Amino acid sequence: MDLFQENLKNWIIEYLKNRHLAFKNLEDISDKDDHLIVKFKDKTSKVFCTHSIEKVYVAINNASSEHLIIVCYNTTENRDYLVKMWQIFTAMKFLTFYFVNPFSKLEKKWIIHPYTHSKVIEKGSIKQGIQSMFETVDIVSLVEIEKILKH
Repeated sequence: MDLFQENLKNWIIEYLKNRHLAFKNLEDISDKDDHLIVKFKDKTSKVFCTHSIEKVYVAINNASSEHLIIVCYNTTENRDYLVKMWQIFTAMKFLTFYFVNPFSKLEKKWIIHPYTHSKVIEKGSIKQGIQSMFETVDIVSLVEIEKILKH
């Protein structure tokens, strides 16, 4: 696992544990080779941490009815890929994206469920809606993240 994935994995584990304090629905987190398995009281999720959504497209495309969470950095590349692949992602009922910047001075994350959001966002305003959510978290580049992580 590379430095970026490790950082995202640690971030999502802490986030889920903190969320559990309020919702009391987390049962277990297990670390597999390239993903996490997160067991909640009502579902089990496979969590992929990646610096690039495009790099886990095969996993996304192969997911049928299992709940899949993609945790990625809040980069313009990831936002652009989400917009580009929007129509494909909206067909995946159990897909969730977490766009994060653990070092943000604003919010640390924004979350989107393409299947659900496609039902409430007007077709002509998808890019604008995603952009609005994207801007709630400080935008980051992999170069910036690498500098922070190597210090």
